[in-house]
Amino acid sequence: MTTTAWTCSTYRHALVGRVTHRAATIRLGDPLAEGTEPAPMASKRRLATVLGFVDSARAEGACVVAGDRQPPPGGLVVGPTVITKVRDPFALG
Repeated sequence: MTTTAWTCSTYRHALVGRVTHRAATIRLGDPLAEGTEPAPMASKRRLATVLGFVDSARAEGACVVAGDRQPPPGGLVVGPTVITKVRDPFALG
């Protein structure tokens, strides 16, 4: 899931802090286990696409505040990722 939030500079720091804190509290794991939140990607190809979005954003000057890599032990899950200073939010999928 991709969510984009727009905010003025006055509230940006507080919003990024709250979103980053929330991302850190998300429990990763078996999608069938109670209490886990993110669902795995449908395929390795989709996983590569999502990780490519993050890499492209970073290459264009965006700042990855939290996340961006597969959490251990691997699998088809990308941990919650918070990206700021994105030039083209539509390029993130």
